[in-house]
Amino acid sequence: NAVIDYLAAQFKSDNGVDLKSDKLALQRLKDAAESAKKTLSSATEAQIDLPFIASGEQGPLHLQTSLSRAKFKEITASLGKKAEQPVLNALKDAGLSFSDIDEVILN
Repeated sequence: NAVIDYLAAQFKSDNGVDLKSDKLALQRLKDAAESAKKTLSSATEAQIDLPFIASGEQGPLHLQTSLSRAKFKEITASLGKKAEQPVLNALKDAGLSFSDIDEVILN
């Protein structure tokens, strides 16, 4: 949701339109954010292109932007901090350490 919030805030700042108030626009934004996250796992930048995402006084509005891996890390940093203690607790409860973990699968 951090990526969605960032993109929606950027769009609102640029265009004065809140994409989060339109269910269809929000779903398109969610899909684009998910796609960008997947792209950023293997690339340093993801392009986000959502034509006709909303309407403004002058006609249709488009969301065209890029998201760098560095910006992604910046806007999601607080999520890692929030997850840190629960992960440490789970490892402790399971009698494991970080070195016992070979792979993390995010869903």
